[in-house]
Amino acid sequence: MKNAVSNILIYTKLIVRKWVFWLFAALDIVALIAQLLYPTFRLPQLAFVLITLVGLFWSGYQVYHDIAAHLPSQPIKPSHYELLPLSFNIALHQEIPRIEVWLYAVNYQSKELVFQSLDVTSFCLSGSASLDNISLLDKTTIPPRQSRQVLCRRHLIESEVHAIEKTKQINPVNATLLVNTSVFLGRKHLHYRIPSLSVNGWISGIPNLLKDCASMA
Repeated sequence: MKNAVSNILIYTKLIVRKWVFWLFAALDIVALIAQLLYPTFRLPQLAFVLITLVGLFWSGYQVYHDIAAHLPSQPIKPSHYELLPLSFNIALHQEIPRIEVWLYAVNYQSKELVFQSLDVTSFCLSGSASLDNISLLDKTTIPPRQSRQVLCRRHLIESEVHAIEKTKQINPVNATLLVNTSVFLGRKHLHYRIPSLSVNGWISGIPNLLKDCASMA
């Protein structure tokens, strides 16, 4: 309650500082003086009320616009469906090294959800360079009000393998994902950018913390 009252007082002070507020207040005062000096000149009381309200609303909108311009932009989250991070696996020592990222897609709508594209645009391991553009392996369709796992995969080049090895990670490993999606929900074509998903996973060929703890026990 105290915070609400404090916010109202601050908002009121900001409104009073606006020139629009004082302009319409001056119009009210001029009209009142004119009525006193010239008795034949009469304005209905409603006119005074309207002038005051216009001044308040106009200056209030200016304050709102000023505040909104300084607020940090919030990432858009999809309300039609949700993507939850499950796990990842990085195979460094296979004939063709690769990374796989597993996500869980949930369709909240009564229409079929079709992923036209799903790209992990940034995959960041602690202490390592970002791996980019890990794409959906197969076209995925989620039936109405259902969910399923989806897989993004790509091969790793030699420099990426060496960069990961140099970080000296220990399993399980944590990473941060940025995801871009393009989907069809019925006839709607939707695009979303989903930032800062945290996920745990495994890198083959590096020490395993869980095994080390088990052997020590």
